[in-house]
Amino acid sequence: MAREVGLSLVSSGLSGGLACAALNPLDTLKVRYQVSPGAQGMRAFAGEIIRREGLVGGLWAPGILANSVGIGISSMGRVGAYPYVRDALVGAYGGGERAPKAIMFLAGLVAGGVGYWASSPVYQVKTLAQAEAGLVSEGILETGSRAGRPPAYHTRPLSASLASLARDRALFRGSGALVVRGALLSAGQTTGYDGVKTEARAASLPDGPALHVLASVAGALGAAVFSTPADYVMTRYQNSRDFSSVFDCARHILATEGPLAFTAASPPSSSASAPSSSLAFLSPSSSAGSAASATSDPCPVPLPKFAYLHPGSAAPSRRPPVSLPPLYSPPSLPSPFFMSIAYAG
Repeated sequence: MAREVGLSLVSSGLSGGLACAALNPLDTLKVRYQVSPGAQGMRAFAGEIIRREGLVGGLWAPGILANSVGIGISSMGRVGAYPYVRDALVGAYGGGERAPKAIMFLAGLVAGGVGYWASSPVYQVKTLAQAEAGLVSEGILETGSRAGRPPAYHTRPLSASLASLARDRALFRGSGALVVRGALLSAGQTTGYDGVKTEARAASLPDGPALHVLASVAGALGAAVFSTPADYVMTRYQNSRDFSSVFDCARHILATEGPLAFTAASPPSSSASAPSSSLAFLSPSSSAGSAASATSDPCPVPLPKFAYLHPGSAAPSRRPPVSLPPLYSPPSLPSPFFMSIAYAG
């Protein structure tokens, strides 16, 4: 059991971190756009960064290590620990036909909330480094939102940045907004994905790769729509010392920039979530299938009506694949390394 838990945590953390490393340019673009209120148009903004700083220096490198480590930590909670939290809650509840849906929701909140909270110090370094990214000449930023000042986090080692936050007693500054952001992202992702699947089944459409990709895109859009407001407030709050609290920051944004400001940088958020969402809802099914046929089911409750049939299993399993909504029928596809990937963006 301990080995299974350890492998689940490690694989989910590594896969989440690697996904963030691959998609870091979109995340950097999102953060830099959020701290540049005067920017006119996402495409022009991105083009100017690439022209002056290059793709790697301007978008790919900033905060990449902190982003990978931070999302790796949060994925260990959101994905790796989720099934064990869920099984413990199911055992405590005593089962019942309606229990699994409510318990999956609660388990997701608990596991995801703890994971995002634990990742808050590293994730904050990521946000700060990306927000002040720009060309540096003789120790001074020449481009970016903080041009003319020395970089405080951009180009600094992760350990030094964390030490600086610790000295300021600010390691968990904005962690509440990060937890809310993560919960809304997960809710939007699963609602969008499951909604498309539900409508497709009602219309008797075949459940295959095409529908899976379409549902994943819907999940990515849902994640972006739900999480972008909290993400914007978190970014602005962590990059300023002018606000007394997250709520004070949100009130200031609403009063000075209007409600549409909370939608800033939705396009790169949904663009980053779409490919990782597709992997998140696909990959775990295959790896879970092989394990289901070789081990006993630890979930001591009656099979609900929507029990899963894992690929390669002779009988239904009470334990659904990690991160999959209840109406998803996993295809029998080879399991890639990203077995438990869940991008938190």
